[in-house]
Amino acid sequence: MGDTMIRFTLLPWTITLWLFTFYVNSTHAAGIRIANGEWEPFLSEKLPFYGHTSHIVTKSFEASGVSVHYEFMPWGRAEKLVESGGIDASIIWVPTEDRKVFAHFTETVLILEEVIFFNKPLHSNLEFPLNNLKMGAPMGSEVSSYESLIEAGRLELVRAKDIKTGFMMLINGRIDIFPLSKPIGLNMLHSQFSQKQRELVGYQSALKPIVNKYSVMISRKSSNAEHWVQAFNH
Repeated sequence: MGDTMIRFTLLPWTITLWLFTFYVNSTHAAGIRIANGEWEPFLSEKLPFYGHTSHIVTKSFEASGVSVHYEFMPWGRAEKLVESGGIDASIIWVPTEDRKVFAHFTETVLILEEVIFFNKPLHSNLEFPLNNLKMGAPMGSEVSSYESLIEAGRLELVRAKDIKTGFMMLINGRIDIFPLSKPIGLNMLHSQFSQKQRELVGYQSALKPIVNKYSVMISRKSSNAEHWVQAFNH
């Protein structure tokens, strides 16, 4: 009688444990869909493992049993899909207060210095504080470091389709400055533009050093969001 009671008492706990294990394994098997994009040399559909930063993200999730599927798209679309819950996550983004409303962020994946690229025929060098200039920025990129200048009317923000388009605008004199992470900008200039074009572009640090910290952005509308953040960070 006693052994029978113990067996019946343990049965619900056994079933609960089995269901929990099944749920965790199913979650891992389903994997995470991540929006990715062209951001060489760190992210690219053309690079091995989709770039070394994509590789870090993949291996970090896989170490916790989460499979990764990348979908390449423009950055503006990726951000909107994360906000709407149309995709699980996107790499890699600077956490901002606006983005934290609709997304969770993992621990930092990459840290990069931001510099200001400028049109040399228009400006032999940049004078601070910046004033009366047209500033380019790729769609989806955050410009919080310059927000006060934009709101005060000292900088006019001009959005570019992508980084390459932004540099074309800079070279052609349609914008004066183009703030960008230094390795991203230099890689684009040397891979996509001629020496003659590169000679028209200079760069220098901002008045106050700007260092951006990039993370995986995970949609709050995903039912597995918190699990994926913990899995990645682990």
